[in-house]
Amino acid sequence: MPVKTLPRSALRPAEVGSVAQSLYPVLAKAPQQDALLHTINGEMKRSVDALEERSGQKLVNLAVQPVVEADATRDQIYQQMLSYLRGLRFSPDPEQAAGAEKLFALLVQHNIKLIRAPYAVESHHLRALFIDLAKEEYAGAVKSARLEQMIADLQKAQTPFENLYQDKVSTEATLFLPQLSQFVTPIRERLFEVLTVLGTLERLNPEAYKTVVDEANVIISEYAAKVRARRTRKQNSAEAAQEVESVGQSLE
Repeated sequence: MPVKTLPRSALRPAEVGSVAQSLYPVLAKAPQQDALLHTINGEMKRSVDALEERSGQKLVNLAVQPVVEADATRDQIYQQMLSYLRGLRFSPDPEQAAGAEKLFALLVQHNIKLIRAPYAVESHHLRALFIDLAKEEYAGAVKSARLEQMIADLQKAQTPFENLYQDKVSTEATLFLPQLSQFVTPIRERLFEVLTVLGTLERLNPEAYKTVVDEANVIISEYAAKVRARRTRKQNSAEAAQEVESVGQSLE
């Protein structure tokens, strides 16, 4: 089986190091007479070690991107709240419709398109929104619209996001991009070289490299799946933002 394509350019810096770290022991199993492959593999391992030494932490920690998932969770709840109130404004129950109209106007006041804002700005808008929603003047509207649980869910999603975001900021403060790139770029280059050599060797002698290629392909598939999932999340976020945009335009 040929060596699968690794989407190197779409990998995040930490993922580049992590995939190289995972591939190193697999490639080390290749026949020892293939000096070029083992030489490049060794260079790749030294580049990964240099990255870990520079960052001061293991790549497994750098590679975790929980902020993206936490942000997606709060965005989804906010979008549900927005859609719910938008429809509830036309409820046959006058009290419910009035409450929904009042709360929808509050969302507009706090930037109805907030999920499109940068992380910190979105958090600022949400914190201000929570303060207003807790005011006595909105208590009746919240009750008539039965929005208590949705507000609680959004607050519950916001708290872990802020904690994770602060961790992310603290980590990135110690990793200046030019310095990080200085260590990541050589790893990208070694990945390209070593997988190219492996692909050539596999074509010339499939049986001798079957095990190594099969194991390498499992790792490559895992990271390719992460890239695809990330692209899907971006597409879904874009579609959600488009819907929010249309809501905003309908109010103008």
